[in-house]
Amino acid sequence: LALLVAGVVGYEVGKDGGGSDGGSTIERNIDGIAVTMVQEGDGGTLQLANLHQPPPGKVLEAWVLREGEVESVQPLFVPDRNGQAEATIADMSGVEEVMVTEEPQGGSETPTGKPIMAMSVPQ
Repeated sequence: LALLVAGVVGYEVGKDGGGSDGGSTIERNIDGIAVTMVQEGDGGTLQLANLHQPPPGKVLEAWVLREGEVESVQPLFVPDRNGQAEATIADMSGVEEVMVTEEPQGGSETPTGKPIMAMSVPQ
């Protein structure tokens, strides 16, 4: 429930914008994490700021929800020392939601914990 409330609050606080090249940018603040989703062409870039380092033995893994299925977005990543990280999503077609979880090094086939951030993507 808290994640749902945080997502709704993040959605309301955020802003949407369109680029001159037909792309779009969505900005949100989700549980203190600054999230920017830049969509251009078929793909997109998820940019995150204000991240904490994951615990030892953990990495961050991005996921997309598409047609009811959760798919991993590779490669795995960790924030830099300034708390920033990004993940490239090669194919944004049909993506309804983007999320990030902490996973064991090497990643997981499915998310193993609750997302540290989740954001709906307008179609």
